[in-house]
Amino acid sequence: MALTTHENGNPPSIAPDELRIESMPAEHAFAGHREAWTGVVRELGLHLSLGPDWVRAAAVAHGQWDGMRTLVAWRGDEPVAFVPFRICVERMWGISVRSLDLGGNLVAYHHEFAARECHEDLLRHLTSMGGWDLLRALNLNGSGATHRALLAAAQGSMTAVTYPDAEIPFLPVAGSWDDFLKDCGRKLRKNVKRNERKIESRNVEIERFTVPEHVPRLLDAMVAIEAASWKAEAGFAITERPVEVEYYRALLPQLASMGALRGIVANLDGKPIAYNLSASWNGQYGDLKTTYSAEFKDLAPGWYVRRMAIQDAHDEGVAEFDFLGPAEAHKLQWTKSVRRHVNVFLFGPSLRGRALGFLKRRVQARREAAASADDAGE
Repeated sequence: MALTTHENGNPPSIAPDELRIESMPAEHAFAGHREAWTGVVRELGLHLSLGPDWVRAAAVAHGQWDGMRTLVAWRGDEPVAFVPFRICVERMWGISVRSLDLGGNLVAYHHEFAARECHEDLLRHLTSMGGWDLLRALNLNGSGATHRALLAAAQGSMTAVTYPDAEIPFLPVAGSWDDFLKDCGRKLRKNVKRNERKIESRNVEIERFTVPEHVPRLLDAMVAIEAASWKAEAGFAITERPVEVEYYRALLPQLASMGALRGIVANLDGKPIAYNLSASWNGQYGDLKTTYSAEFKDLAPGWYVRRMAIQDAHDEGVAEFDFLGPAEAHKLQWTKSVRRHVNVFLFGPSLRGRALGFLKRRVQARREAAASADDAGE
């Protein structure tokens, strides 16, 4: 099946059951098929970050939107898959490498192809574009169809190297917040009550932000809290990274317009001291970012606003609260359930690709051997 390109974004006239895959500028896919793309993500229960609005916000903030393209797969006249990607030149071990970079590599949680079917066909079309050395797929669901398709592709003339990535905690939600507190365990229940007493003793007030009109004030509060947090001194605050500020400026209005925005800000004497930014969509409540002012560390206001987000998830009746980031101790207080993620480097059949793949496999084998030796010595 040859790769066909339709720059206007309209589906070709094809037989009802025939599968066609076309490549188009990402802006054409966004403008012409935004609703269908979102529908595929929703139907499959994928994270919203794989949808068109989130992909566009991340790519625009990183200055990559104009060069991004999207594979769109059609079954008859119905679109069944959307895979954004770009081709770029990078350096690896001082060698210039032509890379096929998936659009979800920028910001995607539980990365997958947004595809109802045809994962291997999509990958075959991507890799049929000549002149590339490396395809990178980051933060992939370790048990997902995209990971399986990449491993299958490596059975031929390509080489796949898989690196373990973060394990992401999630909390299954069932019943009310009061029911959860009854069953969560004595230690966590005491922590909740102790933290609540501290916050209430200082008359901390909570604001919630959910609609487009709230976005400017939420952004102002986020920036003020980030600038006063430990992250600012360490260089991790969004105020230290202009690209990240632009990312949230683009993303938050889109989340609000979709009804997905969930922002919580804790204020003390009218001053914002902590915030939690989450997105609630399709039965999934995801914790995107939590930060607090270092001046008020003794109150644990960051712990409190995340706790409020978890309570809100119960009140909304969603299926789960997803922590989205790595399995840190303060998250594992709430749950022991985690999802495994991997990064996959697929090296192409070019001479450079084969050579890089060989080197990567050797390096990875040495790392795994060293890790096994350390484990054996414990």
